[in-house]
Amino acid sequence: DQQRLAAYGPLSRVPADLYDGIIGAISSGEKSPNPQAVADAVLAVVETPAGRRPMRIVVDPFMGGSAPEAVNKTTSEVQANLFEAIGQKDLLVLKGMD
Repeated sequence: DQQRLAAYGPLSRVPADLYDGIIGAISSGEKSPNPQAVADAVLAVVETPAGRRPMRIVVDPFMGGSAPEAVNKTTSEVQANLFEAIGQKDLLVLKGMD
């Protein structure tokens, strides 16, 4: 409600400002989403021989890949620790199809 929103003072604009900033950054130019980039990345993975395909890939024109790469690195470490703890670490090794 507007009364509660007003109680936040200048902070009440933060959500809208964040949204406007992101939309403005990706609305046009090199940082805008490009579905073809995703299709090209998928094709590259499909064309990579089995056993050499990456576990994760990043298609990120917005931030140049830095944020998703950091998330992927952390996720990979957490996943490896979990799988090791439950005795399933071998499931993280991609093997080629014979």
